[in-house]
Amino acid sequence: MSVPELARETTVVEPPVPIEKLRAEILATRDAIDDKYIHMARMLFFVRASEVYREWGYEDFDSYVLTELGFKGRKAAYLIAIFKTYVQELGRTEEELRSVGWSKAAVLANVVTSENADEWLERAKALTFVELVQEIRDARESEESAAAESGRPPAGERPSAWLRFGLFTEQNENVQQAISIAQAQTGSDKMGNLLDTICMEFVANHSPESIESDVNWWASAIKRRFGRDVILVDGSIPDSLRDAIRDMIADHFEVSGSVA
Repeated sequence: MSVPELARETTVVEPPVPIEKLRAEILATRDAIDDKYIHMARMLFFVRASEVYREWGYEDFDSYVLTELGFKGRKAAYLIAIFKTYVQELGRTEEELRSVGWSKAAVLANVVTSENADEWLERAKALTFVELVQEIRDARESEESAAAESGRPPAGERPSAWLRFGLFTEQNENVQQAISIAQAQTGSDKMGNLLDTICMEFVANHSPESIESDVNWWASAIKRRFGRDVILVDGSIPDSLRDAIRDMIADHFEVSGSVA
């Protein structure tokens, strides 16, 4: 399983125990991590977000974890991801998760959602770690196969980036109008999909490169939007495909069935 990428926290984080007792509490919990991994994850989340490890004489979080707790930053990253996924996002309690175990909870963190959490957690309790990994793999392959046929992302796929910014009144009006048009054209109500559609069209109309010099981009765009593979001939775009791309731009990415 891949190591979660942990972006620096920008919100105010409260210590899970009195700050003067935190360091000792983490050390005490280290030896009982199998039963108290959510408590440990909560404390590590605070240590990393607040950078209190600097007050304890460490330059970075990984150095603190390795030197003082005896495990690598990789394990800490999994624990923090567990806390963020199950507690912050899904509102699950320590009691609900205790019988699952931290290693199973870690592999489930990439697939569990509010809709499927109950099912996956029950399956995790009944399966061994190896069996659970295989079940997750089978489920993802099934979802990806279905998504490829429909042109939609796999269910439960987690975003790799988050955007947050402010808009002035006139900017907001323009953005909302563009989103409304994208909704009408795509039928989607997902903000990520709508922004992707708007940006793809902007790139298509304003990119300095010609269509012929950006073959791979167009092939990728069509694959992402419609789940259709583009077969290139001698590294160039066939005339029929070029015409279809022009139609796609004109019709706001509504491609006719002539694209193969």
